[in-house]
Amino acid sequence: MVKKLVDPNAPKRPMSGYFNWMASGVRDKLLAEQEVKRVAVIMKICGDRWSKMPEAQKSVWQDKAKHLKEVYTKKMAAYMKTSSFKDFQKRKAATGLKKMRKKKKPKDKNAPKRPLSGFFRFTKEFRKAHPELKLTEVTKGSGAQWKGMDDAQKKKYMEPAAHATAKYQKELAKYKKSDAFAQYQEELVAFKKQQKMKLKKFNKNL
Repeated sequence: MVKKLVDPNAPKRPMSGYFNWMASGVRDKLLAEQEVKRVAVIMKICGDRWSKMPEAQKSVWQDKAKHLKEVYTKKMAAYMKTSSFKDFQKRKAATGLKKMRKKKKPKDKNAPKRPLSGFFRFTKEFRKAHPELKLTEVTKGSGAQWKGMDDAQKKKYMEPAAHATAKYQKELAKYKKSDAFAQYQEELVAFKKQQKMKLKKFNKNL
């Protein structure tokens, strides 16, 4: 999951009445009392207690949250006039633009699957033979061993890979004449058009 870009200089957004109530010591007390320390269990108990709480008691926390939100809104309005806020907005826009440009085109789920090369066939076998190794160690180890192999040793992996590639090319040529491929091409055009419009909008707002 990609982390959301956060402005460290911006006023902190206040909690709701419910979360203010929990933070008042309710959550910590429950954690100390309950044998089960799972957060999900504690949150369920808190939610149940909050839903059954009298409105007069709830309003104490809701009024507090309302007041804190008003204070936050005023602070945020003032902060939005600062150079710090403007600099953050530029960084945010640049990050968004970078993510948009990196967005991958939709995958063609109906297309024939590209076969493994001779080296990757060997790597797959190497990984099965060394289950205790991490992925990076498998990559380094198989790469080093592959370089030290002669053509006769590599033939075991290269020939099946060549046959699979020839079969794949025939299947791909056949697939490119299908309705499914034509539909995928339309999806690609729509994707590129949407990306172009988003980039144009982004650049306009920079």
